[in-house]
Amino acid sequence: MSRSFRVAFVIQDMHKLGAQYVTAMLANNLDKNLFEVHVIVSLYDEILSNSKSSNPFELVDGVTKHILKGSKARRNIIPLYKLCKKHRFDSVVTMSSNYSLTVALIHWLTGVINDHVIVFHSSGLSSK
Repeated sequence: MSRSFRVAFVIQDMHKLGAQYVTAMLANNLDKNLFEVHVIVSLYDEILSNSKSSNPFELVDGVTKHILKGSKARRNIIPLYKLCKKHRFDSVVTMSSNYSLTVALIHWLTGVINDHVIVFHSSGLSSK
């Protein structure tokens, strides 16, 4: 039997906004028999949790959550690289634009990420 497809979703935090909702829905509902699911957040997630100003979306059993050491993407380049090297994700999905460049650099310069998917979110935009 082949191993599960390793997918990682990278997002600043899991506190209740649109991108976080989409991340939780995808991570929680992927078939755990087919996918090994990881959610990678920054230290900002823990800071928000400790402030008790908002509650994060819950992740189900079978989803591994990693908290990076820095609160900003630019401070998490090396920790994210090390995490990607350790787990050898088949695909890394950036769910927020602040991590798109960070993951792209890791993907292009080191080759430790097989596939990088960038998700763009927009809110409040309308056409007239």
